[in-house]
Amino acid sequence: MAAPCEGRYELARRLAAEALRVFDPPNGYQQVTLGNLDLQEGNYESANAWFLRGLAVVLDFGDRDLMAHHLEGLSGLASALGEHERAVKLAGAAETLREAGGSPLHPAWRGVLEPWLVISRQALGEAACASALAAGRRLPLERAIEEAAQITVPAHRKSEKRAAGHC
Repeated sequence: MAAPCEGRYELARRLAAEALRVFDPPNGYQQVTLGNLDLQEGNYESANAWFLRGLAVVLDFGDRDLMAHHLEGLSGLASALGEHERAVKLAGAAETLREAGGSPLHPAWRGVLEPWLVISRQALGEAACASALAAGRRLPLERAIEEAAQITVPAHRKSEKRAAGHC
């Protein structure tokens, strides 16, 4: 998971793909890494599939930190697709999961999430953003997952404008 934060995307993709072949069953880290790589590259359909598949895996394990990673990835995807209120709600739900599990977002991963949130914050304005964040923080996990599953990825849509900056 460190390679994407260091800008080593090819290495990250190769390692995550190899880990998918080695780990049986997969543990969710591979999917969140591949989802974030696809998100950064504008491959939204693939990113969505990786995040949702990985979220299903981590729900079985009950790993709240990894659930938060997947919700954060889906938050970025929602932002990229212009679903800004949903993006901020999912980020709020992820914050709540992290707090409950005592696992704050690592500063390196903040660089993955924050550029997308900046886009949504600007689109919504501060008041609407604060309201959406508070609503997301109150979402039960099941409802947050339902919210994530409702992200609409138009067929064959590729990013024209990605979030600036990385880890």
